[in-house]
Amino acid sequence: METRKYSTGTKGRLKMQSDKCKELIRAHSPNLSLATEFIVSIDPDHEDNIWQRFQVPEDVLPELEAWLNGGTTPPATKPAAPNIPAILQRSLKPASKLPSPNLEAAIQVVSRWLSSEEGREEIQSLTALEAAEKTLEKFRAQAQS
Repeated sequence: METRKYSTGTKGRLKMQSDKCKELIRAHSPNLSLATEFIVSIDPDHEDNIWQRFQVPEDVLPELEAWLNGGTTPPATKPAAPNIPAILQRSLKPASKLPSPNLEAAIQVVSRWLSSEEGREEIQSLTALEAAEKTLEKFRAQAQS
């Protein structure tokens, strides 16, 4: 694989830090989907400057480990720098809060049904409350199967 080249300016340094942190997360996660979920929980807007809160890329590993173990906050290894805005110090959603595979499958089935012609026709003639009840009924049936 070809080594990526970064510009020598601030944007290049930010991108390099971001890429290194993400590489470490992917390398130390049990699977790609958990790695992606953790990355999104830190950086939902894909802003490279968020990764600067880690002085070195390896500083992301304690947070990853805590998150994988169901923790909501990283261990207190280093205090956050006082000049980092509070928005960059957001709490992370623990892996234990992710939907179960059965729940995720039920959500996908109901979403497909709602976007299908059959689902739209069935719900179109109902009031908003009836449509919500019908959707929840369909979801419960899928989640229990």
